Amino acid sequence: MYIYQRCFFLILTLSLLNPAFAGSQLNTALRAQQQFSQADHSQFFKTTDAHLSFAALDLDYEAGGVRVATTFSMTKQQRTETKFTISEAYYDFSLAQWFGSVGKKKVDWGVGYGFRPLDLFSPTKSLALYTAVPPGSYVVTGDYFTQRGNVSLLCNESKRLYLDKGRATTSSLGCGGRYYHYFDNVESQFIAHFDRRMGWRVGGSAVTVLREATALYGSLLWQSRYQSPTFKRGLNNAWTQTTWHENSLQALIGVNHSMMAGVNIIAEYWFDGRAPKQHQWRQVLEMGSASLRGHYATQNLFQHNLMLHVRGHDKSWQPSFTAVLNPQDSSMFIDGKLCYSQIQGRQFCAGARRYLGSALSIYGQLGQQQVAYLSLEIKL
Repeated sequence: MYIYQRCFFLILTLSLLNPAFAGSQLNTALRAQQQFSQADHSQFFKTTDAHLSFAALDLDYEAGGVRVATTFSMTKQQRTETKFTISEAYYDFSLAQWFGSVGKKKVDWGVGYGFRPLDLFSPTKSLALYTAVPPGSYVVTGDYFTQRGNVSLLCNESKRLYLDKGRATTSSLGCGGRYYHYFDNVESQFIAHFDRRMGWRVGGSAVTVLREATALYGSLLWQSRYQSPTFKRGLNNAWTQTTWHENSLQALIGVNHSMMAGVNIIAEYWFDGRAPKQHQWRQVLEMGSASLRGHYATQNLFQHNLMLHVRGHDKSWQPSFTAVLNPQDSSMFIDGKLCYSQIQGRQFCAGARRYLGSALSIYGQLGQQQVAYLSLEIKL
């Protein structure tokens, strides 16, 4: 696989050096963040205050149907790590009535904010402390457009999303398609995808506008195979083991309301059948052993989640507030952030996140009581 990747990037490099590529565009951006974590008592994780520094330089170039996006990043916590990532490198082309792409590309069919079941291939973690668009996956896609929708066909290399003992699981190959249709007041899509490791993933979504400023949306996904941590108990000890499971549902329903004052309110409920059940968490919390920290490696910590997100839009200031609640043990986290972007091409943000819950709650055992953060983004 690496040979094909190197050949593709060589072709892209030679193409970008071709003077026939007119109308080219180069964008650069500098990102930086500082995080300060205050530790809390935990039976699973080390409980010491921590400081994390992150800096990244993003470059993307477009010309003649070719797009290349790269990131050079440096993270410093207990040690310094540098990383060079090719986020996207693909070529767009047309053939008869079809529009195609080949290369490494971010393909996102998701609907929602806090949880997006249909963002299948390289999901964006929108609730992370620092959200950046993740690198794409290697794909070959084709789109055929009609007056009220389009048909998409795709073959791809699946991203290694699940961490097994801190290491990403192996990637695999898959193919699938999407049918998108726009009715008078409803946008809908149906998706079917088969992956050699995960099997079938079948789902769909719908978005409708109730009023001019209010939208209702939902999505549903069935997955035939998935990985998840499983609690194991012996005579004298207990541990967590990653195993394959069959048949899971992921569902989301939400409402998005925009106000004249520039305030946007999003309320969502989602269910993730891949996450541990409440009785499984109860067993883990009762044991309270550091060897069980792998139970926190699941995609979502809880099966049931409630979220409220409020943000304001202004030329200079952009405040936001997010609260995510686990209704089964009443634990939650709240996050407040304020950004300033009066200076063109520059954004400064400051925020704090606090985890709330009893010692017997899931959030209460994360080992972090609160996190303060500062971030800066400059478009060069």
